[in-house]
Order: sequence, then C-alpha cells, then structure tokens
Amino acid sequence: MSERRVIGFDRELRLEWLDAVASRAAAGDAPEVVRPWLDEHLADVLGGKGRSGNRGKTVTVLTRIWVNVPSRCVPLRNRALGMLSAGDASDRLALHWAMASAVYPFFAEVVTVMGRLLALQGEVERQAVIRRVVETWGDRPAVSRGCRAVWHSVKGWGVLDEGSRRGLYTRRSGLPKPSPAVQGLLFDALTINAERPQAPLRDALLPPGLFPFAASVTSQAMAAPPLVTARTNRAGLAPTAGERR
Repeated sequence: MSERRVIGFDRELRLEWLDAVASRAAAGDAPEVVRPWLDEHLADVLGGKGRSGNRGKTVTVLTRIWVNVPSRCVPLRNRALGMLSAGDASDRLALHWAMASAVYPFFAEVVTVMGRLLALQGEVERQAVIRRVVETWGDRPAVSRGCRAVWHSVKGWGVLDEGSRRGLYTRRSGLPKPSPAVQGLLFDALTINAERPQAPLRDALLPPGLFPFAASVTSQAMAAPPLVTARTNRAGLAPTAGERR
C-alpha cells in the first residue's frame, strides 16, 4: 500500500503531548531516546504495554509527527523546529497542524473535509465527515477509527465551538492568526503530498484544510516558493444525498 494511503493517525492526541514531543525534537534527541521517555511520560494517562498497546500506538503517532518523520517531511520539520521557541500558542497549534498534515495525508484529508463542510453549511458533525472520507478511503473499520481520532483530537485542540444542537460544531470564533513565517509553513505542509501538478495552494486565501486559522496570508508568508505543487483533493464539494435531506 502506498504510504500516502496509510491512515496512521489513529489515536486521539492532546496538545500538551505534541508540545512535549516537539520540545524533545527541538533539543535534538534521537528517536531511540524520545520513545521510552514519552512512553514513561504518558504512563499515568494511557494504559497498555508495549508498542501494540494503546500507549505504545499513541507514542508511535506522536514521534512520527515530530521525531521519526518520513524523509519527505524532514526539511519541513526542521523549519518548524526553528519556529517553535519564538512562537506563541497560535504558532504552536499551527506548527502541530502543519506537521500532522504533512506526515499523515489521512489527517490532511479529514480536516479538509471538515473545512469544506463548514464552508458549505456553517456547521459540521462527525458522522458527516466519516461518510465523506469513507467514500474515498473505503468503508473499513480503520477508516472510521481514524476519522474519530482526528475529530476528537482537533476538537480537543479548541478549534471548534458548539453548534445549534448537540453533535453539531462551528468554526471557532476568534480564529488564531499565526505569524507570517508559520502561515507559509502551513501552506507548504498541505502541498507536500502532491500527486500531480495543480495550481499552488498559495493562490487561495484559505484552503479548507486550514479552517481553524485566520484567512490572511501576507506577502511575507507567500514569499518563498512552495515545496511542491498541490494535489487535487479527493473529497467532493457537493453535499451527499443523505446530507441534503
């Protein structure tokens, strides 16, 4: 199976865990040092022993985002690490978002579907997101499980507000505005898994996969050329028949 079709992101992640693993990566710690440290760090909040347990699988997802990254993501990760110490909370959220999107194409697609539904309807619910992603990734338990992991993760990161009824959510009010350099990195993260040439994402004010962030891209953020060109998103635009009813 192509690496770009591997779900990978199948655990709910907290921001403080991402902060912790990113700080070790910024310190230059090797994967063989970070993994046991992180396993011990999470021992009080997650059960399971070994790599196949819940904690071990969570550690795998976390370390792949910031430490043991795919080779195609190393330059992006190195840029991101250089921005960590100078950034505020908005920058750190954006950097985690960028790395998760670059390392895990599945994460990028799920949040893109969320952003498209929010743009179309003003609200989004988890089951609608799962239905859309299943259409392109297949109707299998791993896809539904991965969708739930991404959903609960980003909801816990504070990017969604309660909607008009239970189970519906809107885009968070008062969108965070990362620094220009971090904005540029966000755009590059969405183009890193390109499959065919397409107009650069920088031509758009706000790609749906960046829905939690303020829709202003400054000239500084757009100054550097994108890493690669963008692929066409596999998620459809039109509501499904079930959503239209």
